Amino acid sequence: MPRLTKIFTKRGDTGFTSLSGNTVVSKSNATVCVIGDIDELNSYIGFVLAVDDMFKELSTASINILKKIQQKLFDIGGELSLPSVQNSKITQDDINELQTILEILNEQLPPLKEFIIPGGNLTSANLHIARTVCRRAERQLVHANNTIGVSVPNHVTYLNRLSDFLFVLARTCNTKDEIQWNNPYTSRSQEPDC
Repeated sequence: MPRLTKIFTKRGDTGFTSLSGNTVVSKSNATVCVIGDIDELNSYIGFVLAVDDMFKELSTASINILKKIQQKLFDIGGELSLPSVQNSKITQDDINELQTILEILNEQLPPLKEFIIPGGNLTSANLHIARTVCRRAERQLVHANNTIGVSVPNHVTYLNRLSDFLFVLARTCNTKDEIQWNNPYTSRSQEPDC
């Protein structure tokens, strides 16, 4: 049976939408905004994969991880649309997996002595954009938690770890072209606290 039989229903024409369970909310509702940011992040990761298909900056393992992350982001969006979720599909194992991978990748990179200017090659630049979208989704989720009580176990932690992972992956793709910030506030003789 098809999941979506109609693409437009006209129900959203008045500025409202339905969450799972037919709860009707404004499209400016904090939960809807988080779900939108998660969708944007997922789309941007898809764009990263499409661009990288031309330039081959990512390893096969990294591509597979990004594809798995896309599935997890759909899980998060689905769980946020439910009135109450007791058992999240985002587990501590998912968080640990991201953390382990980013630590392995980070050990292979030169030490970070200053903030990185986003850019370099196309794959890296797009990973930085995905990272910033992920940070926005994380901020919006915290806002939703604080204002309307949207709280699903592990979501904030997963997004926080994911943005770190995307940063390290961007660095991994860009070691030759990496540009560090010329920090005018730090003496070159001191190691900055990044």
